[in-house]
Amino acid sequence: MTRHDDCPLCQPAGERVLWHNGRLRVIAVDDPDYPGYTRVIWNDHAAEMTDLSPQEREAFMAVVWQVEQALRQHLRPDKINLAQFGNMVPHLHWHIIPRWREDSHFPQAIWAEAPGRTPEQAQAWEARRQDLLRQLPDYHSRLAAALAPEPQADPMTPAPNEPNTLDSPLLTHLQNLDEVWKETLREPEPKNALRNLAAFLKTRQAEGATIFPRYPFRALSYAEPDSVRVVILGQDPYHGPGQAQGLCFSVPDDFPAPPSLQNIFKELALEYPDPDDAAAGRPQRGAVRPPGNMGHDLTAWAEQGVLLLNTVLTVEAGQPASHAKQGWEIVTDALIQRVALSPQPKVFMLWGSHAQAKRQLLPPDGKHLVLLANHPSPLSALRPPRPFIGCNHFRLANEWLASQGASTIDWTGTGCDEAAGGG
Repeated sequence: MTRHDDCPLCQPAGERVLWHNGRLRVIAVDDPDYPGYTRVIWNDHAAEMTDLSPQEREAFMAVVWQVEQALRQHLRPDKINLAQFGNMVPHLHWHIIPRWREDSHFPQAIWAEAPGRTPEQAQAWEARRQDLLRQLPDYHSRLAAALAPEPQADPMTPAPNEPNTLDSPLLTHLQNLDEVWKETLREPEPKNALRNLAAFLKTRQAEGATIFPRYPFRALSYAEPDSVRVVILGQDPYHGPGQAQGLCFSVPDDFPAPPSLQNIFKELALEYPDPDDAAAGRPQRGAVRPPGNMGHDLTAWAEQGVLLLNTVLTVEAGQPASHAKQGWEIVTDALIQRVALSPQPKVFMLWGSHAQAKRQLLPPDGKHLVLLANHPSPLSALRPPRPFIGCNHFRLANEWLASQGASTIDWTGTGCDEAAGGG
């Protein structure tokens, strides 16, 4: 199963996507004659249900059933028409169409020739149709909520007092990843790189090396490629005990903020000043404490669709860049390219020459926003021509996401995104 740039169904531009999980998307069909008309689309090219694995078919039909249930509960139709389309189009999809007796077309299929309507029938249907159209926003929000997965404990979050050292074979960590990420890593180059990395890490551990972090792929556990909204790239994990979390620039709340993270907080304080500080006339530029309700742990960003990805995912204690050029760059390049191929709008924040070298992995069509600045390290944060301090990247990202109709990021934990018009 594949995706193609020239296929309109591969690119869901203009569709009202109520929910998606990387493999399936649920679309609200804009047809006022059939309120509640909904489609479930398989994102990859597949002509028939038999092209899917048994698990994929089960997942597909579970979503169709959820849509039916939501329609029955909230719009209470007299009948639901189901139609599967495959074979004639590249994307397997189901049409789910609620029907009401007031519609003189009922119970015929909507593509059958419409019979004539008496004035009384037309008037009754128009009254019912207008009432249903008023109920649509509630149906859409309730359906999206029903399809959303139940919150679960993050299996890659270290427990309190748990060491952050890698303690299991690398390839076992792939088991917890979403299928979309797994597919990306099954491509020949990243697959071979991961095998070599697994052997390298096993050898270094046998030689007594202490390797961080405990969960190298943790950054991938919060969002699939299509639901990533912002990408921030780091280099390699922090190399001190207890620091590295598998999220670039992030450390546990009870650890001091490293210098680069302090500068990130300084920039956030400039873009989203604390009202109490502003009222008291206190300067913002020198602020190094976390803004708003944040701590040093940036998990709250990851949970909103910010991919905090280092380009090298492991490091040895006290030895920065010790695992560079061992194959991680091939793996993370593949992940970055997969995210960039997603049709959903995204912001790529490329800080420093290392991250900016990855710009060549992004499509040249301009569908994503790319923001460039120096690295937030004290060595470069104020250096021209693109100083990090004063770059305004966080606010620019939110303004652009809002302009694309996408949800924005609450960077400070205080609802700062509301200023940009998102939620």
